[in-house]
Amino acid sequence: MFIDGRATPNGQVIRSDVCLIGGGAAGIALALTLARRGVDVVLVESGGLELDQATQQLYDGEVIDNDYPPLRTSRLRYLGGTTNHWGGACRPLDPFEFEAHDWVPHSGWPIRSSDLEPYYDATREMLHLPEPHFHFDANETNSNDHVPLFAPGPTGEPDFEPVVWRRTQPGPLRMRPAYAQALRTTRHLRCLLHTNITALIANNERSAIVRARAATLDGRRFAFEARNFVLCAGAIENARMLLLSDQKMGGGIGNQHGLVGRYFADHGGIDLGEVHFFDSAPTIREESYARSKFEPGKPEQGDVVGFASSAIARERDRLLGFSMMCFPTRLSRTPGGIRSLSKAAGGGQASTDEGPSRVMRLVGVFEKSPNPESRVQLDTRTDALGLRKVEVDLNVQQHDRASVHAHARHFAAELARTGHGRVRLIALDDFPWTPLAGHHAGTARMSDDPKHGVTDRDGRVHGMGNLYVTGGALFPTVGWQNPTFTIVALALRLADTLSTSSR
Repeated sequence: MFIDGRATPNGQVIRSDVCLIGGGAAGIALALTLARRGVDVVLVESGGLELDQATQQLYDGEVIDNDYPPLRTSRLRYLGGTTNHWGGACRPLDPFEFEAHDWVPHSGWPIRSSDLEPYYDATREMLHLPEPHFHFDANETNSNDHVPLFAPGPTGEPDFEPVVWRRTQPGPLRMRPAYAQALRTTRHLRCLLHTNITALIANNERSAIVRARAATLDGRRFAFEARNFVLCAGAIENARMLLLSDQKMGGGIGNQHGLVGRYFADHGGIDLGEVHFFDSAPTIREESYARSKFEPGKPEQGDVVGFASSAIARERDRLLGFSMMCFPTRLSRTPGGIRSLSKAAGGGQASTDEGPSRVMRLVGVFEKSPNPESRVQLDTRTDALGLRKVEVDLNVQQHDRASVHAHARHFAAELARTGHGRVRLIALDDFPWTPLAGHHAGTARMSDDPKHGVTDRDGRVHGMGNLYVTGGALFPTVGWQNPTFTIVALALRLADTLSTSSR
């Protein structure tokens, strides 16, 4: 059932078993799963069914790092959240990403990939992923007899391995149109639109949340009460809500060790350059896969192939996660050399009389190390609801950039070793840490120890019996994989916990 918060009487208290705050991928997955199990759920969404600029403006905040884009451009504040402009590329985190690495301070998850794997089938179904696997399979393109781009090194394994990002089908998944009917008709589920949570109110013992205050942009004020509350509003807004809720807890809820908003992370993502295959080079497996999956004019329709540095290479060279998405391109040959006619990753193929050249564009996706000085905090300015805005400092470290440089150089050297082609790298001196797609993470990180994280292994805020966080905010480290698949898997895992504790 959809309810317009702007028609809710002032002073009304809306009660449920679970109150979910935020109607993006995590919130929708959690709401539908719980309601279908008979749990009474209220899903609170700041926006409506379409984008509204007055609501979108509530995302406005201050960015300290000039390389980082305006905060209101990377997220969407209406039902379906940022899936409404998502490219649909999915991949789970590899088991290596959950481990603590002695060369990466503050790394290590309190859970393992095996804790999330039981939820992967349901996650695939929720995200409309038809493929049953995520590994590179040359048989899919009948190219198993073609040579691999990289040969094994001294360890017996190549330092760069082919990887695949699966795409939602038939195109990028927009969760509002995909799930609006289910949200409207599922029993035990009410969805409050145009409704903003302004504060979480703790009990006198400061051990549980008793009420969430709400407001609309047209001035209505009401509240929610529930057995359990879950913040599903994204890493920045989740941290903001915890920090704003300081009426009974100085510094905000869950912030007894000053960790709320810290360890903010986002993937870096830039054009790295191009692979140019030699005319005499044999047909390459990964090259065949990229061309078979790429649809001119519809790059979002096909899966993406690329390369990631292996766990062995990362441990040996003490580097962060690094991957490259590979896109076919057409080139025109001019007296001045080779000129690419493709202007964006997967942005279509230009027509030439020569046909497709044997070139693949490389778009780098790389990990930012967990850094407590990279943070989301409250600004002094306020928004249209009178709430303090956020200030974001990504605080990229020199070793983050050094890891990218090392990987790029090593990739070029390894390709030269195979003799199949060369890499034309774009100059990486002082490159901007441009986020690939607003993969916000880390502001309420998981840890078994409250001194090292805001939430426990179930996403429950330390010290609070009925307040949970889900989404990218939980990630202690971000790896190189796109986060949406893991975000939904974490939400479905949380559904198991809430199904038993909310009734």
